[in-house]
Amino acid sequence: MKQTLFALLAAALLSSCGGATCTLTGKVELTPGDSLFLVAADRDRTELGSTLVVQDSSFTISYKASEPTIAVLANKFRSPMLMLFVEPGDITVTRTQAGYRAQGTPSNDRFNRFNEQMAALQSEYYALGPQPDSLQTAAVQAKLDRLVGESVEANFDNLLGVYLFTNAEMQQLTPAQSRERMARFSEAMQAHPMMQEALRSIEAAENTEIGKPYMELTLRNTAGEPAALSSLVGTGKWVLIDFWATWCPPCIAEIPHLSEAYAAYHDRGFEIYGVSLDNDEARWKQYVSTHDMPWTNVIAVEGDKSSPAAEQYGIRSIPTNFLISPEGVIVARDLRGEALGEKLAEVIR
Repeated sequence: MKQTLFALLAAALLSSCGGATCTLTGKVELTPGDSLFLVAADRDRTELGSTLVVQDSSFTISYKASEPTIAVLANKFRSPMLMLFVEPGDITVTRTQAGYRAQGTPSNDRFNRFNEQMAALQSEYYALGPQPDSLQTAAVQAKLDRLVGESVEANFDNLLGVYLFTNAEMQQLTPAQSRERMARFSEAMQAHPMMQEALRSIEAAENTEIGKPYMELTLRNTAGEPAALSSLVGTGKWVLIDFWATWCPPCIAEIPHLSEAYAAYHDRGFEIYGVSLDNDEARWKQYVSTHDMPWTNVIAVEGDKSSPAAEQYGIRSIPTNFLISPEGVIVARDLRGEALGEKLAEVIR
């Protein structure tokens, strides 16, 4: 099942205030006097509003925005408690068994209904038992896909549709299909920063399709020196660009396969350009130094925890890899397990 879709059960979103005041009220299980923040879900985590929890554990936050924005309600440690649609009107935050929910305005109420349907599908899936057969799984999956698709279509003019499209539906579409879907949104939603970020992701996916030329990367290696991808690419060289991280168990599981392929084919022109998405540089350096990883290792996360390299290559999950030919062309991607050795045996003769 698509875990990214079921993850939507735990989320709520926010929409437009359109310059009007949005008022959030409710009660939270925090100590009176604790701070409560409304924080934009952007890269900078911009603070939109704050308040103190009063004696009866209630709070009020007012916010005015000029365009739709996604934000979270966070505690004094800036840990998210709830994502919600903030829109004109009175929004009430209430406690549920699963956490908190926002209600009282159109977008929040629509999203709550969506979550209820998602929860029903999740229960239906779990009821199949620990090892459901493929037909049973496919049947639930089809219902899930239909729910997301219909929900997107019903919300082409608001941020709920944008959220469901960019966080769930788009992952199942080709770049061409994503562009077609995007064109059906209102002009205002197409211009929204969330959709523009999705467009950059689509462009990155198009630029990393099989047959496209590789894109240059120059990142810091374990010695802190710049290491260019182009220094490895060239006549007689087959280069695997491998995006990974030490905190990613599936990535760690791939390292023995990478080591095996490197040992077997390095003398015949095979190189690996390992791109780490670790936030902890010291941990990354320690891991590389204590494991069998003799290839070029670089780190792609910058001081603000962003990774332009990952964005450039349209990385949405890891491990992800790309095999580059001596001509500098992407000839394969996502070679996992024994598939890497099999592909190298095919192209390196």
